[in-house]
Amino acid sequence: MSRIGDAEARLDTAIARIEKAAAKAGPAATKKSAGTDLELAAELKQARKDYAALKDKADGAARRLDAAIGRLNGIIGEAAE
Repeated sequence: MSRIGDAEARLDTAIARIEKAAAKAGPAATKKSAGTDLELAAELKQARKDYAALKDKADGAARRLDAAIGRLNGIIGEAAE
């Protein structure tokens, strides 16, 4: 058998094992999955809120740093004159 044929055979076996496990899990797994999906959605929503808050803080810090650099450049420029 060729390498591709071997790989296809292993893939078929793996798919069969997954289908068998899913059939054993039945409807209970679907409910658990739905709960997990809701939890993941809530975590994603919170992560987006956290990201937005951190972005605001980083933007504010960047503005303050830019202002400080501008003032320092002004002082350096005045001292050089």
